[in-house]
Amino acid sequence: MDERKEKTLDVWLANPTASNREIAKLAGISEATFARYRQDAEFMSNYDKRCREWFDSLQALAINTMREATAQGNIQAAKYLLDNKYAPSQHIDINTNDIKITISNEEE
Repeated sequence: MDERKEKTLDVWLANPTASNREIAKLAGISEATFARYRQDAEFMSNYDKRCREWFDSLQALAINTMREATAQGNIQAAKYLLDNKYAPSQHIDINTNDIKITISNEEE
């Protein structure tokens, strides 16, 4: 991927809530060029990959922050963890003629 696309990715990731116009301006490209980049499979694949990497790096920090907050007696953090651990699970039934598929995390 060329340097202009790399720079545009850097700008986009650093400004995730910016408009397309703002991203293009910060990256030094036109809006039309940014729109073309967004149609490019390789560009979008790199964007998705870098978003996942960024999210994964923050996930560990978030878990550690929740651990510390719970250990310090933060009742909201403890409630959040327990609510998410014991929340009702999703149950999906699909029935088409002679085929029945059931997906469930619930104990029957």
